[in-house]
Amino acid sequence: DALPISVVDTDVHHGDGSQDVFYHDPDTLYISFHQDGRTLYPGTGFMDEFGGPQAIGGNIDIPLPPGTGDEGLMKVMRELVLPILEEFNPHIVINSAGQDNHFSD
Repeated sequence: DALPISVVDTDVHHGDGSQDVFYHDPDTLYISFHQDGRTLYPGTGFMDEFGGPQAIGGNIDIPLPPGTGDEGLMKVMRELVLPILEEFNPHIVINSAGQDNHFSD
């Protein structure tokens, strides 16, 4: 049996490629918090994208309003991401930070 893993994507853009890779994998929990896709490329990453038929709940998108600062990001981590990770209990957590975290990007 595969050990469960989690990927937490903290890039400002939705990780559409990473989501596509893990969308049908029941052993991987993919969490992305990013700027709302209605306001930023690639225009994806909405809350109704739950995972494939064998992996429902394995994909969690948390779109945030433009300009969400440190306080908002910490609230997302404390109140959403960490409790979800505790419940899923992955063997390893991978942070996917991309290269788009710079304030002028």
